[in-house]
Amino acid sequence: MRSGPSDGHRIVHRGLPSGTELEVLGVDTAAEYTHVRTAGGARGLDQHRNISSKRTRSAQVQLATANNRIQALERQLAQRGEALTGTEEHQQRSGVERRSAGGPSGESSKPNWPK
Repeated sequence: MRSGPSDGHRIVHRGLPSGTELEVLGVDTAAEYTHVRTAGGARGLDQHRNISSKRTRSAQVQLATANNRIQALERQLAQRGEALTGTEEHQQRSGVERRSAGGPSGESSKPNWPK
């Protein structure tokens, strides 16, 4: 946190831990700084990008939850795709074996479609 709305102002508090509760006292939209106060009474300004609201944290939690769900669904899809690929390969091998074995008269089991 700084004493004013720029990097040129004196630092009044270093290294607030992420998630520290702050009271918003004002906003300087032109300079993109927010005037805040800590629970311990320290006052200063910090860049907007360093401040998030509870609403923003809620959105971040929702985004993380959605991303986890997507990853789980992608894993399920990959597993089903592998199972499907394995089934297709089995069917292809079985079909090749039937064709190579031929019918009772030694003919291939391929259908005889009209041309």
